[in-house]
Amino acid sequence: MNTENLTPQVEKILLSPSLVSFFGTDSLGRDLFSRLILGARLSFFMGIVCSLISFIIGFIIGSISGLQGGWIDQLIMRTVEILMSLPQMVTIGFALLFFGKIHLFGSEWASILGLIFSISLGSWMSFARMVRSQISKEKELPYVEAARALGASPQRLVFQHILPNILPSLVVLLGLQLPNFLLFEGLLSFVGLGVQPPTASWGSLLHEGWKTLSAYPHLLLFPSGLLFLTIFSVNVVFDQYRLRLFRKMGAVEQHH
Repeated sequence: MNTENLTPQVEKILLSPSLVSFFGTDSLGRDLFSRLILGARLSFFMGIVCSLISFIIGFIIGSISGLQGGWIDQLIMRTVEILMSLPQMVTIGFALLFFGKIHLFGSEWASILGLIFSISLGSWMSFARMVRSQISKEKELPYVEAARALGASPQRLVFQHILPNILPSLVVLLGLQLPNFLLFEGLLSFVGLGVQPPTASWGSLLHEGWKTLSAYPHLLLFPSGLLFLTIFSVNVVFDQYRLRLFRKMGAVEQHH
């Protein structure tokens, strides 16, 4: 990527899309196409890290709930249901405000990491429910009962016996959650609670483009269009993977 395209250039301010600058330039004369490519790296980094953190939190809590059962399972699941009844954006917003109050956000990267952590804290519940459901079903099967009878610890039961069998379903859920995290970053940055200019992410570019929508609509249309196409593509890919996985599981069950 040509770094000159990312340097403010007064003579190129707010140019329309052309063969020289495919998506035009922004209010500081920077090439919008180059900034979208640069912003994609940060947006995808945040989306993937949020997915992994949410998955880890949900897997730990769901595993405890599924393996223990009884009143522990009931307490955890009722708590999860209460959290899921709240709008996700509200939960994430409260987490952002909380971390802001304790001055966790200092540098630019500290703010980005705080945003990642806030989104993850508001998004782990669906993973916990999925893991709990899968483990509750798997732990009653003969291979788990046999491992338990041989003295396998709860950690070994989960990681060596149950996880390999439920991992494909968890990968599907992980992939289908990625578009949500891209949307959360975009919405939070758009309203000014996420990534702040001049740092480029798709959300911050939407925030900048909104200010000049009436006069220069390309500054909003291109980032929003790219975000839409990306979310649509990721959903289609993982939905097809989900359908193929279910067909394979159905074929295996019929075979047995």
